[in-house]
Amino acid sequence: MNIQPSTKIDAKQIKAMLLQRRPISTRFRLPMSKEQAAAMIRGSVMAEVARRHRQYVESDELTNQINLMAEWLTDPKGKFCLILCGLYGNGSQHL
Repeated sequence: MNIQPSTKIDAKQIKAMLLQRRPISTRFRLPMSKEQAAAMIRGSVMAEVARRHRQYVESDELTNQINLMAEWLTDPKGKFCLILCGLYGNGSQHL
């Protein structure tokens, strides 16, 4: 697609076009219990930390974050998105 610099784009038309093409799908959910999901997340984080040649240290804060993420991933009535915020070094990339 090649758009000329002088071409005016109408954002409302783009929005209407995009909303027509894409139906809303059901929210992703893991088919397991919250406890099983937490164990899988914990193991995945441990593996990623080891892959980066670091030492895994689980704090109360990390335990809480893992449990909250497991709850979000298994709750059929949960919110539609998950945003991991924070500065570098807080583990959001691992999660």
